[in-house]
Amino acid sequence: PGRIKSSGIVNMIGFRFPISGDEKKDEKGINNAVIVTEYIPNGSLKEINAKYLSSSDVLPNFGPTERAIIIFGVAAIMMKAHEAKIIHRDLTLGNVMLDENMFPKVGDFGCARFANNDTNKTLIVGTPISMAPEIMESEDYDQSIDVYSYGILLYLMFTNEIELDDGLPIRSTMNMMLRVQSGVRPKRPPNMPDFYWELATSCWSHAPKDRPTFSQIVHKFLENDKMLLDEKGKKTDLLKLHHYQNMMMMDESSGSHSDPNPAKKFHDTTTKPLTHSGKAFRKQKFNWHRH
Repeated sequence: PGRIKSSGIVNMIGFRFPISGDEKKDEKGINNAVIVTEYIPNGSLKEINAKYLSSSDVLPNFGPTERAIIIFGVAAIMMKAHEAKIIHRDLTLGNVMLDENMFPKVGDFGCARFANNDTNKTLIVGTPISMAPEIMESEDYDQSIDVYSYGILLYLMFTNEIELDDGLPIRSTMNMMLRVQSGVRPKRPPNMPDFYWELATSCWSHAPKDRPTFSQIVHKFLENDKMLLDEKGKKTDLLKLHHYQNMMMMDESSGSHSDPNPAKKFHDTTTKPLTHSGKAFRKQKFNWHRH
């Protein structure tokens, strides 16, 4: 992420590895490396999206406008990541965080690799439902695996239930993976608009060369207003969507305004024992990830 200039990336503040025995006693449940990231107040997209799909009405801070913004934002952020030659390898709802404005920030680049680095590019990584067939087959892969995952992310924006189009039940993770390898794909949710379904199916094409790039996806969104949503009696606010799109495209062209040298600013995080003035302070300021 240090080579991606975008405000849509969850910034890492520091890390400790390994942690000491005393720290393990003080911080129960933390046994290995500790990664400290910026605090993202509204949690993950996975949590609020599941709540939204289960509700009969829009949520106070999450409706068609926010959903359209998030769908566009993730594509724009990943376009910038791919321009930096970075493959995320685990793009999921759970790895999209929502800031104070409910704008998306992509995090957990722990599986990421540079596209021009062949090291471990046949390693099976990621979340099973979001994994492209070539990963499951342990074949060499490229940035198009993230596009495949984005197609699954679009699908899961409209359903809490994973169903495959062959009509058979999913009996295990391995069962699902084998069927996906053979060409089976998710079944269309009844509430998923044509525009999004067509985009999702192109993203999860079996042949990587048949998938669009994130640049093509972003420009497809900008060409017209087909990405507007009409759900639960509410419609996407076009002005708010266009404002966000303009903001993101300006951000992508100029780079983010983050600290140019965060490593120096947070040097003590990686060189001194973990300390804090209290649990409340820690929870307000940082997200803690276990690896």
